[in-house]
Amino acid sequence: MKLLLIDSNPNSSFAAYYTDSELLISKTADFMTPDEQKSINKSPDKLIHCLDYISNQPGIELDKINAVSVTIGPGSFTGIRVGLAIAKGIADSLEKKIIPVNNFLLLLNRLPEIEKNKIYCVLIPAKLPELYYSLIKNNKEINSGIVQLTEINTIIDENTTVVSDFSDETVRNLSYFSSSSISKLNYEPDSMAKLSAELFESGYMFPPGEVKPLYIKDFVFRKILSNK
Repeated sequence: MKLLLIDSNPNSSFAAYYTDSELLISKTADFMTPDEQKSINKSPDKLIHCLDYISNQPGIELDKINAVSVTIGPGSFTGIRVGLAIAKGIADSLEKKIIPVNNFLLLLNRLPEIEKNKIYCVLIPAKLPELYYSLIKNNKEINSGIVQLTEINTIIDENTTVVSDFSDETVRNLSYFSSSSISKLNYEPDSMAKLSAELFESGYMFPPGEVKPLYIKDFVFRKILSNK
């Protein structure tokens, strides 16, 4: 099995080449100037540099991959579009299928262990103070949507484990993160490689044209009219 992984999460964008015995990772941060690193919005734009680096490594032939795995959201609107555009372009040119990776499921699978019959509330930053959330039990989504940062306690109870990748400061300031698994999360590229392999083996792949971004919040575009 040979997979090309593309993760356009602005905080940790990367591309990777995965086989049963190898995981070669290239992070966008390695191609950013100090000034660019201050703006996470520039991260996905550097994915093409990561892919160029990987394709030039000895022994790697991208035309021999079995599929392209890419994160589809929820998350940064720009990041999702950039990642998907690159993944679709590569998959289409190589006549390969795409493995769409749900960011909620990816974050949940960064836990060292997922307990059976336990409810997890997976949180992903939207436009603060809003958060994307998904309640998951036994790998099945119970509910998902958007919640205000101060209203998380309305969707969880004491038996729910919150899974997030927030800063230590955020966790300290919000008491209901006491059950958060932030300190126990596995390395994201490793988790994406494992999850992508599982989805590949189960046949969860689609032609590039059928893969859509996962947007939880509707985006409203305003047209500016000028008076003449």
